[in-house]
Amino acid sequence: MPDSSDLVDLLATIRLPDLFNPYTDLDPLHDLPDAPVRRQANLRTYLDQMLARRPTELWLAESGSHTGTRRSGLPLIPTTEVTALNERFDTDSFSQPT
Repeated sequence: MPDSSDLVDLLATIRLPDLFNPYTDLDPLHDLPDAPVRRQANLRTYLDQMLARRPTELWLAESGSHTGTRRSGLPLIPTTEVTALNERFDTDSFSQPT
């Protein structure tokens, strides 16, 4: 069975014209130099945390916003909530990519 790393690695390979891939692309104006790597790590940690909790619901969204997934790498979570997510999951694994 594939794990979270397989999914994140696959997402990072997606290349479409005129589409910013937060798991591969870098915005030099707004991102830290290692932002794509941080976003990948954030998503891996999030997926692992959720798998460990065995949720009963799965929320899907059409696309990540410019202040949410685009910046944090996390589904439906803006960078302003990364600290709160660390507290909720009792971890310090989530980092600010921007």
